[in-house]
Amino acid sequence: MQSIAVCSKRYWKATRYWSKQAKSFANDQTSQRLESFGIDGNTVRATGWYADSRSAGAQAMYVILFDATTGREVGRQQVANGRARADVAAANPEIYGASQSGFDVAFNIQGNDALTAALKAGHQLQVVARYTNDKQSGEGTFVHYFFAPQSFQQNLGYLDSLTMKQDGSVQASGWHISNQIIGRPYHYVILFDATQGREITRVRVNGQVDRPDIAKLYPTVYGSATSGFSVNFASSAAIRQAISSGHSLQVIDRYSAAQDGNSDYVDLWSSLRRLSL
Repeated sequence: MQSIAVCSKRYWKATRYWSKQAKSFANDQTSQRLESFGIDGNTVRATGWYADSRSAGAQAMYVILFDATTGREVGRQQVANGRARADVAAANPEIYGASQSGFDVAFNIQGNDALTAALKAGHQLQVVARYTNDKQSGEGTFVHYFFAPQSFQQNLGYLDSLTMKQDGSVQASGWHISNQIIGRPYHYVILFDATQGREITRVRVNGQVDRPDIAKLYPTVYGSATSGFSVNFASSAAIRQAISSGHSLQVIDRYSAAQDGNSDYVDLWSSLRRLSL
């Protein structure tokens, strides 16, 4: 992957223009829109359009994914899908190339260490659309447009139920979504005594619980379709003591990069609950 130098305004080395323009189009006419930008399955997908009369003579269109927090490129693709945009041409007949100004690209998260790190850290990501005369790498002579950076930080969820069973165990179910779970493969659910400020017990989650309802509400958050959890905390003296003493309990849903779940994690804390024996 190529690195790109940026200046203080996050623009790359001086943008260059082709001197020969087609027909009588003005060379300063541009129009653009980022129509969608978010997580789509195991990819970061961006769709939209970028029309620029200075693109006359360009051999290819590229979309570059940029980590706006660190000022680093994390991926680029030559655009093959979504180029035809008759609607854009109809709305902008004065702009050269508007009829082929669309883009629809998806950047794989798995196998892309830079993108994984950016999402895991909650960095802002930015789409850069580029016309270039270099079909091989997207460099050469080019013009481009930086769309506004967007935040990929999400950490939402809800404890649907917390109940004590007849055998003295405690059952917890709910859901938790976050783009920051990328790169954190170990999933734990923790029962916490909020009155005493200490963990009672924890269960490691090995399976996934389908939540199509959450996927419908949050389609652009990573893993929303399988964001559910349902765990059982086995009966213990510590659980009985906390409940019999009327302590407030919380459930912590945790994704961690550490196998023991004790470091490099993202948590979601439930509201306080009380149970009775």
